[in-house]
Amino acid sequence: MIWGSILICFGCTFLLINLGYLEWSVLHKVLLLWPILLIVIGIEHLVSNTRFHFLRFLTPLIILGTFFLVILKAAVPGEHIQNQSSIHFSQPLDKNMSSGEVLLESGTGNFFISGGTSDFLDADLSYYDYAPKIENNKETLSDTSVTQKVNIQMEDENFHSPHPFDSFNRNNLWKIKLTNQIPINIDLNTGACKVNMDMSTLKIESLNMNVGVGEIKLKFSDLLPNAKVNINGGVSKLLISVPKTLGVKVLLDNALSENNLKKLRFTKGSDECYYSPDYSTSVNKIEIDLSLGVSRFTLTRY
Repeated sequence: MIWGSILICFGCTFLLINLGYLEWSVLHKVLLLWPILLIVIGIEHLVSNTRFHFLRFLTPLIILGTFFLVILKAAVPGEHIQNQSSIHFSQPLDKNMSSGEVLLESGTGNFFISGGTSDFLDADLSYYDYAPKIENNKETLSDTSVTQKVNIQMEDENFHSPHPFDSFNRNNLWKIKLTNQIPINIDLNTGACKVNMDMSTLKIESLNMNVGVGEIKLKFSDLLPNAKVNINGGVSKLLISVPKTLGVKVLLDNALSENNLKKLRFTKGSDECYYSPDYSTSVNKIEIDLSLGVSRFTLTRY
């Protein structure tokens, strides 16, 4: 009965997500309650082969009741949900900057990244209880060339929040604008997330993402001869848009990922990678390496 109840809970969660009633981030909240599994297994062992064995019927009720409580908390804001603060941070663009590196880390959050700033980086960061830590430094490559590095890190609010139960409704909101003048490498590490990156005007040299569950939308440019994308994730809905002028190479590391590559006439090479029809003749190229769990991956050309 335990495993049947768990399957029902996850099945209902996926159904509500697909119907648009819940976001992917709710899965992260459900997984946080894994100790309930230990409790119900303990109850099963205590009452089995005793005259109180009928209490075993309580275990699915505990699982299903906890599940619906999580769903309710995900849909209805708590009394502390309005306690949100924000900070603004900007890093000017120095004439000696030849490249940039941006590291973003947060337990949960909504991330919006685009161009449209005269600075190297311009960020509006909304958060609950604890402000993100920002580290800013430069690496000198030569007398006339430096790499600008900006790290923005958020503590795990699930463990440090004074109102931990209301963290079900708390998603940090980070809006970040980057320069289009120099190549940039981006690293994003997060758990439950919603990501929208419009990089159609940016020179993105590499993008590395480690995510738990979430919805991810990425739009790239053709401003560099080579760009590399590496995404590791669990349950995700992933949409990647690339210019028609780019040759595209895709490595899918999981057969459970639903994709539309065959519809786009991609061919599979001997190296297990998928190649766009124009890959060999394209001047500028992008390599996409995906290691995903259960996911839906869609590639579009614009």
